[in-house]
Amino acid sequence: MAPNRVNRLADYRVPAIVLLLLAVALATRIYGAWCLRYNLNPDAGVVALMVKHMAEGRDFPVFFYGQPYMGSLEPLISAVLCRLFGLSGFLVCLGTALLGFLTLPVIYCWTRELDSSRVAGIAALAFLLVGPFGYFHYQISPRGGYAATLLFGTLVLWLSGRGIVREWQGSPPRAAWFLLLGLLAGLGWWSNQLVTADLITAALLVVLLLSPRRLALRTLAAAAGFALGSWPFWWWNAAHQWASFGFLGTFARRPMGEGLSLFFLDRLPDLLDLAGATQPQKFFCGAIYIVAALITAGVMFQAGRQRRLPGGVFGLMLFAFILISALIFSTSHFAEMNSPRYLLPLVPVVAVMVGVMTARFQAWLPAALAWAAWLPLLILVACQFPALQWAGRRARGEAAYQRQIESVGTFLNERRVAAAYIPYSLYAWHFALREVIGLSELGLDRYPAYSRQAELAERIAVFHNAGGLSEFLSAYGGSARLEQPSGVDVQMDFAPPSSAHSRLPVETIERITDSKGRDGRALAMDYNLDTWWESAAAEGEDEWVEIQFRKPERLSQLRLLFFPQYPPELQIEGRELGGDWRALTPVLLASWYFWSGPRPYCGDWLYRLNIVFAPVTVEALRLRRIGVKFGIRELQLYAPGGAEVPETQAFPELVRLIQERGLNRLYCDRWVANALHGAVGEEIQVPLEPTIFSGKSGRLDAEMSFTPQTGILARQEDADGCRAVLAARLVRMRETAVSPWVLFDFEPARWEDTTAAELGLQWAGFACFLSRNKFWTVTLARRADEYFLNSRKEEALELLFRAAREYPDYHPVTERLAWYFEANGRMDEAEHWRKESARLASPEIAAEIRFRNGAIFRGLTLGPGQVRPGEEFIIRYYWKYPTKPLLRLPRVFVHFQGKEGFFQDDHLLPRGASADNQPLPETFCHERTVKTPADLPAGQYAVKIGLFEPGFAGALRPGRPDSRGRRLRADTSLPDEHNAFILPVTLEVKSAVP
Repeated sequence: MAPNRVNRLADYRVPAIVLLLLAVALATRIYGAWCLRYNLNPDAGVVALMVKHMAEGRDFPVFFYGQPYMGSLEPLISAVLCRLFGLSGFLVCLGTALLGFLTLPVIYCWTRELDSSRVAGIAALAFLLVGPFGYFHYQISPRGGYAATLLFGTLVLWLSGRGIVREWQGSPPRAAWFLLLGLLAGLGWWSNQLVTADLITAALLVVLLLSPRRLALRTLAAAAGFALGSWPFWWWNAAHQWASFGFLGTFARRPMGEGLSLFFLDRLPDLLDLAGATQPQKFFCGAIYIVAALITAGVMFQAGRQRRLPGGVFGLMLFAFILISALIFSTSHFAEMNSPRYLLPLVPVVAVMVGVMTARFQAWLPAALAWAAWLPLLILVACQFPALQWAGRRARGEAAYQRQIESVGTFLNERRVAAAYIPYSLYAWHFALREVIGLSELGLDRYPAYSRQAELAERIAVFHNAGGLSEFLSAYGGSARLEQPSGVDVQMDFAPPSSAHSRLPVETIERITDSKGRDGRALAMDYNLDTWWESAAAEGEDEWVEIQFRKPERLSQLRLLFFPQYPPELQIEGRELGGDWRALTPVLLASWYFWSGPRPYCGDWLYRLNIVFAPVTVEALRLRRIGVKFGIRELQLYAPGGAEVPETQAFPELVRLIQERGLNRLYCDRWVANALHGAVGEEIQVPLEPTIFSGKSGRLDAEMSFTPQTGILARQEDADGCRAVLAARLVRMRETAVSPWVLFDFEPARWEDTTAAELGLQWAGFACFLSRNKFWTVTLARRADEYFLNSRKEEALELLFRAAREYPDYHPVTERLAWYFEANGRMDEAEHWRKESARLASPEIAAEIRFRNGAIFRGLTLGPGQVRPGEEFIIRYYWKYPTKPLLRLPRVFVHFQGKEGFFQDDHLLPRGASADNQPLPETFCHERTVKTPADLPAGQYAVKIGLFEPGFAGALRPGRPDSRGRRLRADTSLPDEHNAFILPVTLEVKSAVP
């Protein structure tokens, strides 16, 4: 054969090998995509849903459903394929596989830059025909952008390296090059913030190694490209309170040394399949990787000495990327997660090092032994083939699982189950059933439409005892039928516990005492949600609350509203006539669920604890619990009642009555609200679950307000409570029995416009309660103003007296009482209320300081102004606040400064510092008891005051106290020392009593 023909064959051989390797790599990825085509991993199932919705034009999510990170570019590629060729699980996976495949040519080029030998590039490709198990898995399974992250991260590194090399070779890249670089970086950032290490590495080397003369123009071009590529990320965050940046709190979570040790000795070996390998495999493969790194480092240094620019630049980039990745990883919360996927961007650089090692071995060995240079690579590749076997086994297992899912779907359809609650582990069933059944993750689903579907469904099911449903039914009553279609546990056909109860009047209870002997009856049974009995027991102690009746009562249900949280465990005991205490319930565990109408609901909206037990006659009840401290907002007791009418049976009559009376707003329980929303839509506003129906115009909040077309629907046993609360707020409504409910609404002829004001009422699902007494007091004061102007002075005074009882020590009311009495010539009473108002709002020592944050200090009252060491004295500070809430609540510092002594009364600005707490202009009086030091020298002490805003200079690491901050400047005529303002008062400290 002619020599020139041999040379031509040699020239064709390398491209042919490269193309062959790329073809094999593509085939392995297509095979893997086919094996995982059912997408039955829950994360893959979420991405498959995103693809389905985008392909159908139904939704275009910016991020992985339910998360403010992992962008949707990778699913978008799959959506295009499904749009073109039809929806299938294989095409969903194929989009990911194709993106992953596109990374390979970039890795080949990077390896060739570092080591000019073609052998190096071929070996790098051979290493990634399959790749380590985690790498292969995330190259074929759509899991939220990992394939896109590798592609864009590797492209950014390679292109930035090429730009550096070109500039040093005399062909500087144009601005368009940096625009492209920024665009790819932006797409990578949107896809997954794991690309951060790639971006930092590229930016660092570009700044250090490129000419600063054109840095401004290049930076501008790169920034423009980055903004364009990452535009969906910024657009979404601007509309969602910058939620994606919550990841910033994941850093500084552990000491760096500990994190680096974990990175190199645990997570990196796991990424490279060494964690679960046999001892010989760990030894040989680990040694190979270490040697590859050392040889690559040697090639980099040699390239530097020989002035081979590409080798030096790309080698420096490789090791800088590893170091930066290690530093970021070691201090973040990712180090706490035992998963190799957070290190996937390192796989390309490992492939580069393996390729360089193979090429160097072949160059160093004699020609006869050149084949031996490939043995280390073959050992590594051989360890990767189990990933292909796993994919085959996974395909067979998921095919059987898909048939099981379809069987369960058929079972539910035949029984007309509209929706079901599922654990997240079953989330892939959505795509597997093509969304025929409404499956919702318990709580708030990551795709809100599913939560809405489950919320509105009449017939629901619960899979795999999600949320502890069986325990809820056992503890709180009711039943469900357990079915096992195709071996899957499904609970359905719910029957609530008996709701035939009648509420015991408050007067039947003599006292409610806790383990410390305190009586909580007035707080726990006052129909006011702003007041509550609070446990005084130490954290973790067994607290109990005893309810003593005036005479023996027959009981069957206890309802509790807790604050701020429900106890994790609770048990009810009863003391029968002349007998001992015995348990009426088992230990009740906190549950997601509560009954409303014919079915259970989950979540926090209008949640209450209804505890049903066998009817029993007792002299007293006792609530016992173990765990966190808690408070009882309201406690209600019920006796067995008569026959009941199912709510589903009475519902059509309720709808007819609502439409007949033209009601367009109804406060009702959760089932009724959902049923009405399903029946008439937004023709009527109802209290829908806010997290599920956020932004709905047809949704009422818990804070109640009235129009002439507003109604209240309460069960008959709760109607008495509503009557009492409405009477307390001077609201007159007619009542209509619609068994099992009572409908309260306004007769058109008896509607009063004053009823539309702030009444301080709150809906709790089953009844209305008092709340926000301050706002109700303001309503009374404004009504009194109208009465006074209309010469109804006695009625005005009556309203003001009521306001003073409802919300004592409120100076807008005391001021009005003083004015009105004076206007009526009742000077003695006017003087009394004027003094009361002065006590509440007028300091004895006026000293106005207008701070720059809007807070105004008006002065103080110091009492006698004399004290001895070790004694206490009372000081009152008077404040006014801006009409808008303060963004950061500052601290008040008060320094008592003498010639030889010093003490402080530093404290937080009172929590009233917001517009919500001053519906009428108000001065807030903050009373403090201060104790002087026992060794305080006698003398005259000046008083200095100011506001300190912590954290102004910047936040420190999480978990560390923030000592930084600033003193706020102010406008005042008072002297000051470094924004500490000297008040026109002195405190005299007398000598200690001998």
